[in-house]
Amino acid sequence: MVVNGDMEIERRAADWVVADDRGLTDSERASLEQWRALDPRHDSAFVRAGAVWATAVGVQRPGASQDQSTGYSPYLGRRGFLAGGALAASVALTGVGVALINRRTYRTTREEVRRLALEDGSRTVMNADAEIAVRYSEQKRSVELRQGEAWFQVEKDVARPFVVTAGSATVTAVGTAFSVRKERGFTDVMVSEGVVKVRGPAGARAVLRQGEAMRLTSAQGPLVSRLQDEQLQRRLAWRDGLIMLDGERLGDAAEEFNRYSQKVIQVAPAISGERVVGVFNARDAEGFARASAQVLNVNIGVYPDKIVLGDPS
Repeated sequence: MVVNGDMEIERRAADWVVADDRGLTDSERASLEQWRALDPRHDSAFVRAGAVWATAVGVQRPGASQDQSTGYSPYLGRRGFLAGGALAASVALTGVGVALINRRTYRTTREEVRRLALEDGSRTVMNADAEIAVRYSEQKRSVELRQGEAWFQVEKDVARPFVVTAGSATVTAVGTAFSVRKERGFTDVMVSEGVVKVRGPAGARAVLRQGEAMRLTSAQGPLVSRLQDEQLQRRLAWRDGLIMLDGERLGDAAEEFNRYSQKVIQVAPAISGERVVGVFNARDAEGFARASAQVLNVNIGVYPDKIVLGDPS
């Protein structure tokens, strides 16, 4: 279990590991060593974060062999590792394709993230188990999100607005970047660049700017929230095949991994409320489950169709 103070230490340790990987100046190195010596928890957190960095990125971090000699397992440290954009930028994805499309329907599998280049120069990234239909005309560029989630980077064209429909929600942009997620019972819109206009059920209307998000449901009115840059980054980490967690409940984190795997994670109710912080490969549900089991010291059952955390058997 990670309490609030420990969670902040883990975050700070992750920041130091990312900075160390880029290269520290002499003064920064001195500050790091001072921070590690200040509290035994600092040093332990730095060791764990370093081990996970090497595992997640797939390379040996400078000095990692010395860090790992303390006996920490890379999986043990995963729960306490939170990295910024440097990790997302460094991970090379497999199974991500780029295609030129024109008036077509595209669908991704449960284990696929797909990049598409549209005919007007706009780009989209489709999350797992998503479907879009693209229809361009002289008056309008239309995309229907039939299910799942997609991020759009729109080429500016004032004469032809870019319109994404997702159920009863319509998002209109000219030149911007935003994501739309359609799930059973709700639709989410999030703007990472520029401005979009949103029209929802019952005549609901809103203008969303960079860093703003909206949830549309049939049961209540639209909910608008303001996101920090790091929150935006975490929510869009799926584009790089990552899941970034920052204090989410273990049960909710497992559901996020289940979006990308045929082998679902089931979490025992007694531990579903445990908080998780870390950066993980979205396709490595079993690795995430084993990391959580080690940290929480609970049994794990791996079966052909499921992974059970807190397995009583």
